Amino acid sequence: MKKRKDQAVQPMTPVVPPQLLSVVDVAHILSIGRTKVYHLIKNGDLPTIKVGSATRISAVALAKWIEQHEQAS
Repeated sequence: MKKRKDQAVQPMTPVVPPQLLSVVDVAHILSIGRTKVYHLIKNGDLPTIKVGSATRISAVALAKWIEQHEQAS
């Protein structure tokens, strides 16, 4: 495949998949129990992703949640 002179070559940016954390991981990071994490999820405070029957929390979503709660206190 030949490149035309008027076409700019776009550098490819690597795709980094989001890091998904388990409820146990989140509990450990926040230094709280699993039950409290499930309570936050049930109340809609902590957004989740379902992967089959597994519940996962995006590391980015958790960081945003922490940041929001740091500002609120």
